[in-house]
Amino acid sequence: MEKIKLLFVSTYPLDSSSSASVRNTALLDGLVKNGVEVYSLTRTPDKKNSIQGVTEFYFSDNSNLVYNISKKFRPKNHLMLKLRIFLSNLYSKGQIYDNQRMLLNDLDKLVLEETNFDYIISSSDSKVAHKIVEQLLANNRLKARKWIQYWGDPFFADINGKKGLVKRKIFKEEDRLLNLANIILYTSPATVEEQKKLFSKYASKMLFIPTPFLDLREKETNNNIINVGYFGSYFSKDRNILPFYSAAKKLPNIQFTIMGPSNHDLKSRQNILIKKMAERNEAVKEEDKMDLLVCIGNKGESNQIPGKIFHYASTNKQVLVLYEKNAKDVYSYFNQYDKYIFLENNQESILSFFENYLPKQNSPLYEFKSDRVVKDLLNKIEKFG
Repeated sequence: MEKIKLLFVSTYPLDSSSSASVRNTALLDGLVKNGVEVYSLTRTPDKKNSIQGVTEFYFSDNSNLVYNISKKFRPKNHLMLKLRIFLSNLYSKGQIYDNQRMLLNDLDKLVLEETNFDYIISSSDSKVAHKIVEQLLANNRLKARKWIQYWGDPFFADINGKKGLVKRKIFKEEDRLLNLANIILYTSPATVEEQKKLFSKYASKMLFIPTPFLDLREKETNNNIINVGYFGSYFSKDRNILPFYSAAKKLPNIQFTIMGPSNHDLKSRQNILIKKMAERNEAVKEEDKMDLLVCIGNKGESNQIPGKIFHYASTNKQVLVLYEKNAKDVYSYFNQYDKYIFLENNQESILSFFENYLPKQNSPLYEFKSDRVVKDLLNKIEKFG
């Protein structure tokens, strides 16, 4: 039997510490372990050939400049710089795609040594990845039996999406993209059900795929006091960290760590350590020291599940998930696992939980290992004919 030949397209480098890149890396690892001949097309990472068994292609050097404002063209006058940023943000608000859309301008400079594939997977975020594959296929720069769109977040229903008139354009664009795909993958069962309602004519192409993890993380803890940690962003528009922080202040016999970027100015206390987000490796080391890991759900009426809920399946620790009011059903998929503890995100329920909490080690969820998730995915893809 011939090997499956697959191209994976993402607008971010594979060595990024973002949740999307961690998810992408695990998926690629699973593809390799299942005997797939894997190629990737991404922005240039700091360390090339970062995944063993993957042949890596990169967007042109000019394209990689879009990730940062070039210092060469940055105004030296502070007011001019603020004006430029303001105008840039104003322009971006009217655009369907994020700043990664600049990659589309340099596709003619892209050199691919392989162009014929069995499958192509375009992975968002950024949604520009889907647009890139569309253009390369339309211009016969790529050929594939099946185009698989892998959506970390939906487009129209994204909690961080655009508002107003642009929202209507996004709906039409998402409809157009979904029509072009052979298979559409989502990372949350609740998102699949909601997308089937929004885009019912494509429902038969939509599948849920659990976010796989790369490595098992079974670390013993020997702490004198209970250690509880939240690791990740907690910007006020996305997640409500305040009930957790307020409860922590009233639990002096437990040590809390909160690490991640935010617009909040939380202060460290005797039993609370506040740190900015570190490199992925350092964050993992800190996570391994915890007795209990915490995930905080998205604000609003969102069906999206934070990737860390899946990432923490690789550990031997329990996971406390704080969900917003009326959002409990979003996480019903996880009720089958005693690894997860679900609480409504308010100070009273958090304090009540910790009154009698004792640390308990918990086996990793082996069904989320990258090779197992991908094996099941490949079987489903083949059944699509």
